[in-house]
Amino acid sequence: MHRENITVVNVYYENVAVEKIVENQLYPWTSFIGMLGGMLGLYTGLSFVSILEMLEWILDLILYGWRKPRKENMGPRRRGKTTKKERESRERRLYVLALLGEMITSQIQR
Repeated sequence: MHRENITVVNVYYENVAVEKIVENQLYPWTSFIGMLGGMLGLYTGLSFVSILEMLEWILDLILYGWRKPRKENMGPRRRGKTTKKERESRERRLYVLALLGEMITSQIQR
């Protein structure tokens, strides 16, 4: 090997301190959702409950369509008896309301 092709570079640092940058959340995502809901309510008059009601209405339109009940399919007026479809629809609505109630109570308790 040839010694004349060797170069030595010495690097000296003025300061050996290390800068550490840490990023933290400004606030958690639950606060963000609450803030978003507050702004929607303030600026557009929307609330989380009204959005859920609109989604349920759209879901009902998709599931049951735009059709009106036909008179020939309608039997005599019943008192106290419900069809399976009516019971399922009522149970679904009660389930959604129960979930919504649990969500609201858990947010209030925090």
